[in-house]
Amino acid sequence: NPFITNADESFNGLYILTVTGFNNCVSVGTVLVNIRPLTNPVLLANNNEICDTENLILSTSEYTGNIEYQWYEGIYPAGILLKTTQIPEYILTPNVGVHFYYIIAKGPECSSNPSALLKVTVLKTPEAIVNNSFLSPCEGDQIILGTPVSSANFTYHWSGPSGYAGTGRFPAVINNAGINNAGDYFLVIRNGACISDTAVTKVVILERPFKPVIVGADIFCEGVIFTLVASSSPNAEKFEWY
Repeated sequence: NPFITNADESFNGLYILTVTGFNNCVSVGTVLVNIRPLTNPVLLANNNEICDTENLILSTSEYTGNIEYQWYEGIYPAGILLKTTQIPEYILTPNVGVHFYYIIAKGPECSSNPSALLKVTVLKTPEAIVNNSFLSPCEGDQIILGTPVSSANFTYHWSGPSGYAGTGRFPAVINNAGINNAGDYFLVIRNGACISDTAVTKVVILERPFKPVIVGADIFCEGVIFTLVASSSPNAEKFEWY
């Protein structure tokens, strides 16, 4: 039972076996060998870095004939078989993290070598949240924006009225706020190419009452009831005396 190791196309052809019996009778058998190698498949992805909300589409070289495509995750030969398909494409939704994939094309009588390892990184899509959905500072006070969402991999982009633009979890504080600072402040968080939905802080600036003027007599006799009158302001709700 002879065997040939590492056979390739150069071994194609007719092989003849001659058997001679004790009485010198001869029998001849033949076998035609046709080695059809499956070239190493090339594994591709729709992107080598995707967001966790996206599908990963793997594709490979297409072969003719009765071929199965075996899709693996891991490092050959210890990879885990994910799926076997009849078409050179596989769609999946991997978890956040770094993944390695390879593929083997399998025919009726032989299989290809594994493809080169393909690395795919799945990034988390941030969720934008603001510290305050509504702020109502008085005129002259500060507007302090912020988000509880924290990651060294995230970048933060703020925009708002009067051309406001800020970065970071806690963007620049707006001092001496005025009516022109009222409006919506938008936050978008990025993780690489993965972009969050927009979160909003609505700011309403409250008008300060006018400085009151107190009117009353300068001199009173002891034991006499005296009266003080403060000038009224259109937006004053109450007066506190000290």
